[in-house]
Formats: sequence, C-alpha cells, structure tokens
Amino acid sequence: MADTAGSRLYYGWVIAFTAFLILSVSNGMTLTGPTVFDELIIDELSAIGIVNELNQAHGITVDPQALRALAEDGRIRAGVPALRGLLAAEGVILEDAELRALVDRGVVTVGALKLRDLITLFTAGALGFFAGALADRVGVKPLMVAGMLLLAVAYGYYGQVQSLRDVYIVHFLFGVLLTLAGLIVNVILVSRWFVRKRGLAIGIALAGTSIGNAVLPPLNAWLLNFGDWREVFLWVAVLPLVMIPLIVLLVRNQPPKNASDAAGKAAEAATHYGMTLGEALRSRNFWMLAGLAMCTFYSILAMGTHTFLFMREEGYSVMVASSASSILFIGGLVGKLISGHLAETLGRQRVLLVGLALMFSGVLCIVLTSTIHSPQLLWIGLGLFGFGWGGIYTLIQLLCADLFGLKSLGKIVGAITVLDTFGGGLGPFVTGLLYDSSGSYFLPFVVISILLAVAILCGLLLRTDVVDKMRPPGARDGESAEDVPERSARQIGAA
Repeated sequence: MADTAGSRLYYGWVIAFTAFLILSVSNGMTLTGPTVFDELIIDELSAIGIVNELNQAHGITVDPQALRALAEDGRIRAGVPALRGLLAAEGVILEDAELRALVDRGVVTVGALKLRDLITLFTAGALGFFAGALADRVGVKPLMVAGMLLLAVAYGYYGQVQSLRDVYIVHFLFGVLLTLAGLIVNVILVSRWFVRKRGLAIGIALAGTSIGNAVLPPLNAWLLNFGDWREVFLWVAVLPLVMIPLIVLLVRNQPPKNASDAAGKAAEAATHYGMTLGEALRSRNFWMLAGLAMCTFYSILAMGTHTFLFMREEGYSVMVASSASSILFIGGLVGKLISGHLAETLGRQRVLLVGLALMFSGVLCIVLTSTIHSPQLLWIGLGLFGFGWGGIYTLIQLLCADLFGLKSLGKIVGAITVLDTFGGGLGPFVTGLLYDSSGSYFLPFVVISILLAVAILCGLLLRTDVVDKMRPPGARDGESAEDVPERSARQIGAA
C-alpha cells in the first residue's frame, strides 16, 4: 500500500489506523460497553429507589443489599412478596396497593434506563455541528485529547452513580465526548488524507467502532468475575488515558501543503473543493442521506443496545448474551472493511443498497425469532444485520465526503449528525418504551424493519452522478494536483 515511489508508506494509513483505535475506545465504551451492566444497574438503582421511597413515606430504612437479595430473576418488581416479609420482620405492615405503588415509584424500568442513550445521542447531535466547525477551524487533535480525558472522568463517575439522574449526567458527558473524539472528527481527519482510496481508509477507521462495540461487552462481562460493576467501570476508565499519548504522537490534522507524494498532493488539493453548507442544504442528496442515516442509526442503536436484554429474555446466559452483541458488531467490522473496498469498484449506491437489504433481512429473522424462538434463525439474523450495518455505516460517511466535497465537510457532517443522532437517540429509548408497554421485543423489532424499508427508499433516491464534480480533476485522471486550477464553489454546486 505504498503510495509513493519506492517502499515508503503513505502517512495517511497511519492516520486511518489511529482513527481506528480512537473509535474503538470512544464508541465501544459509550454505546455498548455499559449494556452488560444493565440488569445489575436496574437491580441496584431500583433497590436504592425503593429504600428512598420507604424513607420518605414511612421513615423506614432498609439495607439496599438485603433488598436486592430478594429480587427474583434480576427483577426487583418480582420481589414484592418477599419485600412484604422483610418489612413485616421490621414490624411494618403495608397494604398491598400501597406497597405496589411504592415499588412502582422506586423501581427502574428498561425504558427509564435507556433514556440515557437518548441523552447521549441528542447531546452528540446538538453539539455535532459545532464540533465539525471547530475541527475545520482548529484541527482535530485538541478535540480528541479533550475527549479522551472527559471519557476517563465519565467512567470514573459511572462507578459512583446512586440514581438515574447520575446515570443521565454520565451519558450527557458521553455525548460531549462523542462530539470531540467520535465519528465526526475521525471521518473528517481520514477524509482529509485520502482521495482515491478514501472508501477503504474510512472503512478501516470505522472498523474501530465495531471492534470496540464487539470487545467491550465480553471484556466487561469477564471483568465481573473479579469485581462488581462499579469496580469494573473504574478499571476500564484507564483505556482512554492510554490513548492520549498515541493521539499526541501520531495525529496530524491534514497532509502538509508541500506534500511530495501524489496521494498527499491530491488530498491537500481536494480540501479546496466542494459545496458550502448552504448549497448542501439545498440539494436533494443532503436530505436523502440524512433521512437514510436517521432510520439506520435508529435501527443500529436500538438493536445494539437491546440485544443483550433480548438474549437474556430468550433464556441465554450473561456470557452468551454478551457474545451475541459481539457477533452483531463483528459482522459490522467485516461489513465496514469489505464495503469500503467494494465501493471503489462496484459503486457507492449499489453497495449501499445491498447493505440496507442485508440489514432488513436480518431484522426480519430476529422478528421471527421473537415468536418461534429459533436459535439458528437468531444467529443468522444477527450476522446479516451486523454485516449490512457495517456496509451502511461506512457508505454514509464516505458519501458525505463524495457528494459534498471537503471544503465545508465539517459543517455538513455536523448538520447530518444533528439529524441522524436524533434518530439514533430515539432508537434505544423508544425500543425500551415499546418493550415496557408490550411486554416483548416483537413490536420494537417490527418498527425497526419499517424504518429500514424507508431507508431503502432514501437510498434509491440518492444522486451519485455528482461524485466526480466534488474532486479536483487531477484526482480523476492522474494529473498532478498542483497543476489543477481551483473551481469556485458556485461552479461546483451548479454542476
């Protein structure tokens, strides 16, 4: 993969691999890493909530650990009869209706817990535009370092939470972290370094999100063998601190203006080409890509954050359930790497539609699994969904750079991120609410399948014939990028 004469490796590949590592940590620790602890967090915070309700209503103090021990199958709500016995031993007799109301007020539901993911993604979306603008203005390295420091602090705080409010604060910090060291800044960074092999480079970088989301759940489940969930949060908080020296040493904001190799020259020249944010907002492609991103991001995060709980409901052990999450994200890893390469040869839109079709087929298999409980169908569905997801994830980021150019990429990606994180944030939360109201995952998964059908329609309506107009001519026909006169944004937008 040497891009220069001789054997010298083009530095852009170092950038792509560094972005891979950064996304492994930032996305894995914020999106799926905490899901392994969901049952434990629900159980413990529910116990604390019920104790607080007893104190407020009757001045009764009960040991939360004793209350947790009464829960059946990890559900505090199921421990109400035992709670009655515990209170009777303390000389307190409550009517069934009063006791049930007290438990309902104190217990933490799946939907209430998953509101945390809505907070994370809404925060990331609301700040995404500003992060993109900052990346354009000051570069990505300072943002990445600040993000890793914030992630370490947030994980340390997670190990101390005592209420849902505390959890929500942590996930607000996660949202800020994702704007500083998440998808936007890493895609901008890699896009600045590549023109011809941008699809492969972005695929390598985004594979980090799959690695992180695949590795963190089983790692956290394994660490639970050596400590409780609060201790595990403190241990894992070391990871982002390890990343800071790598960022300082390896990250360079863009190719130097005096780049001596052809790839560097083409990449530097490409930064002058593309649409402004206003021009992008007036194009059909912007809204089709944003709509597609909203629907798929809803589906991705809804499935990714609920797979563990769904598997537990199906009767699988904690380790198997965490492995199912890994299968989902390993499929995404393979999809990201393959789709980035195929997009260069088979065309962006074709690969995009194949990925959407695979996601749609996968969720249909999982919908059937929720009714006929077929292990084989479940694993097939997770594999198809994950593989298709990886392809979509890469293509959306690649198309942002291809359809709109690099001139205002930070602002444009930030604007799309505001919209797609709205969908992504709703995914875990609405899925939790639908589960709480219906009592199963059948209805939430049907909603995911409908949204993927809408995403397929958006993909069909994209116009990819404008891709070449967003690049310097030298990037298309092999001319030296230095000799290519700059075209105006007006000419590009009108082409």
